[in-house]
Amino acid sequence: MATSSSICPITPVWRRIIGMRNVLAHNYDGAAPRIIFDTVTLFLPDLIRLLPAITAEDTDSSAPSA
Repeated sequence: MATSSSICPITPVWRRIIGMRNVLAHNYDGAAPRIIFDTVTLFLPDLIRLLPAITAEDTDSSAPSA
């Protein structure tokens, strides 16, 4: 099974995504609205653009070998 870091070579980005999820899931009141806004407006469009390639690599790596 592929890990997020093996799927995409930009591991620091994955760590930031996971970190944002943890803040929102476990400390919603402590999440700064401006950081959430900046994340959605500045970084989410790039992530959306990369997702087809990332999910294709994940699907390819989990397919059984012939």
